[in-house]
Amino acid sequence: MRRRQVNSNFKKVETDAFKWKQKYEEASKNVLVLTMANKELEENAVVQQKKLSQLEQLCRALSSRQTNSENPSVPSEGECCAPPHDVPSSQ
Repeated sequence: MRRRQVNSNFKKVETDAFKWKQKYEEASKNVLVLTMANKELEENAVVQQKKLSQLEQLCRALSSRQTNSENPSVPSEGECCAPPHDVPSSQ
């Protein structure tokens, strides 16, 4: 009788250990997936920031060129440097 009880407890502990191992492996997989997704988002943010800086420089150069030219129609800074609404994002 004592032996059956020990065997029963042992099987229960083995089952619990297996379930916890599965949960650990699933959580580890999720951490890896989320880490890679985060890295990809960070890299994309860096690229987008570089593009934004380049567009700002181009906008300033255009504004400066128009100010220095004889053309009296100079767009205001808000018109020149406003983010474009119809440019598709690269996602």
